[in-house]
Amino acid sequence: MVRVAGAIARDDARAMRDCMRARIESLSFVELAGALRPAPGSDAALWAIGREAAFAPLRAALAGAIARVFGARVWTQVDEGGGLAMPNLPCPGAAWSVCEPAWHVDEPTHAVAPSNALLGFALLDLVEPGGGATVAIAGSPRRLASLAASLGAPVTTDAALAVAREEPRRVIELGGDAGDVVLMDPRCLHTISANVSPRPRLAMRMTCARAY
Repeated sequence: MVRVAGAIARDDARAMRDCMRARIESLSFVELAGALRPAPGSDAALWAIGREAAFAPLRAALAGAIARVFGARVWTQVDEGGGLAMPNLPCPGAAWSVCEPAWHVDEPTHAVAPSNALLGFALLDLVEPGGGATVAIAGSPRRLASLAASLGAPVTTDAALAVAREEPRRVIELGGDAGDVVLMDPRCLHTISANVSPRPRLAMRMTCARAY
């Protein structure tokens, strides 16, 4: 995981933030472990947000953030537009926690083979500690690779859940300032967290594949 500060121009981030705020007003939200997330059946509307004109600069901003970390032409975005909107609204009265049943990986972990994908989270507003960020377990790809080697088979979410519950573990909130982009290996164990801040978590998730 790495956070690339200021990857999105300030005015562009503000326009995206305003657009998302307006679009999510018509969505229904449900509580999940202290997180207020879009209700089931919202996927089409969440993908449509990323196709709004305000999000047109996001593809180039993501490419720039990736180039700063990995160099140019290593990863390329595979989803269209600005990707998938991921709002998480404040949940009054909730204590901060992570959603333990929702720990998962987005790609199987092999003992040796590198990841075929890269996830990018574009932060459109400040995501402070306790602000409903996606959270991940530090070092989990290495731990899952070791497990895959011992099992002689790739590790998917079902097997990875045991690692998510192992102690000690260091849970990292993927937060930052408006305009930051967080890049993450999809083999990281991750889940959602409660939003106990005064503002909604407004972020876009984008997926990249190797360009070679």
